[in-house]
Amino acid sequence: MDNDLIIRYIQNNNMELLNILKRLIEKYTFGESSSIKVEVAESLLASINYSIDAYFDKFSEKEGVIVLQNHGLEQVYDIGLGEVKRCLEQCKTLYKETIDNKLDIEVQAYNDTLENAIPYFLKYYNCIFSAHETMCCIDYPLAIDDMNVQGAYYIKEYLEKIIVETEFCRYFYEELDDLLNNYGIINKMNYKEELFNVFELVINNYVFSIIANKGIITTRINEDDYEVIVEKLYNMNITELQEYVDNIFRTIIGTLKINNDDLINYIDMYKNIFKERLISNINHSSLKYMIVTNDVQSIEKINLLDVNNKMDDDVFRELVENIKHCPSVKDITSLIKANVSSLIDFVDILKSDCLFEKENYYTVFDILGNLELAILGKMVYKEQLMYKDDIDILSYQLSDDSEEWQIYYREYIYNLDKSRIIDVEWLIRNYNIII
Repeated sequence: MDNDLIIRYIQNNNMELLNILKRLIEKYTFGESSSIKVEVAESLLASINYSIDAYFDKFSEKEGVIVLQNHGLEQVYDIGLGEVKRCLEQCKTLYKETIDNKLDIEVQAYNDTLENAIPYFLKYYNCIFSAHETMCCIDYPLAIDDMNVQGAYYIKEYLEKIIVETEFCRYFYEELDDLLNNYGIINKMNYKEELFNVFELVINNYVFSIIANKGIITTRINEDDYEVIVEKLYNMNITELQEYVDNIFRTIIGTLKINNDDLINYIDMYKNIFKERLISNINHSSLKYMIVTNDVQSIEKINLLDVNNKMDDDVFRELVENIKHCPSVKDITSLIKANVSSLIDFVDILKSDCLFEKENYYTVFDILGNLELAILGKMVYKEQLMYKDDIDILSYQLSDDSEEWQIYYREYIYNLDKSRIIDVEWLIRNYNIII
């Protein structure tokens, strides 16, 4: 609860809050006990506050205090609990609409979230004892998400956003499979198992198709279109770029004849996210990572990013033995460059204890580009990245059971130029390839 006056009022009227808690404890224990574990009591209090917040959302701070003074906290809680129950019913209605219009795509996180996670929530959510808990594992990311919201109100917002994202994607439904397949090929990954937002993919490519002067409503972009996009965008300053993007997003609404206010507002909110990412990609000369082209063979090839072209086991073992007996580190890198085209094989070499010395590891890391170093960084700092939105790899500490190559990787990154470290961090945050 953010309203200070309301918080102080509740703190000064703790007996009312305790009376509500007592009622819930009696229900929780079916009247058989008045004592519960501390963590259960804390959860019940959080649930009570959630319902109280649900009622006060419609009032200003001063209005909320007046309501409390006139009706008391217990009545406010009861009304708020009713609001939470109504929100749950709204979730059920929104879910039916979501399923009726669900995209037929093979994206595992999308399908699991809508077919398993949300139904689990609707079945097991408890408005009285755990109103503040979201109660399910939602893997599919939204383009615009508010993780500060919890419980039924989060699910309601989530479904509302999924509905408008789906409505937009349906304008390009016939192109969707090709777009997803090309996205997977370009990024050397199985898109079906990745965590990414389909709406972002679709609207980004549509925006870039407008920049390329395609003249039709499409998400398809070829190599020639890409060159037009680069020439246009790299010749603009930031102010010109922002104004240009603003005009394009206004064009989208008119061209697609969108009259759904919720979708219009969502697109307008996403515009600012798009502008920020576009400027960041341009500054890092990484615009190609925002665009999915049809000419997948023409995309710049980056050494070792192929996750599929894995060596035969016998061939790999022979290579490792040859590396172990190399007379110099120069010979080691030559062998790797000549024989390794799969990132999986490269990582397996790092794990095979065939490089022996720190200097050998450093020299091998030297043959990698920033993107490859970023992908290794995703592996080395996997646990830290799960719990942090910001990226500061210099501050991350390795666990005690870290492998030798991971320790040398951290030392190697630490000694890079600051500008290159910033680029690697940016790629860790924005590039989705996972081994």
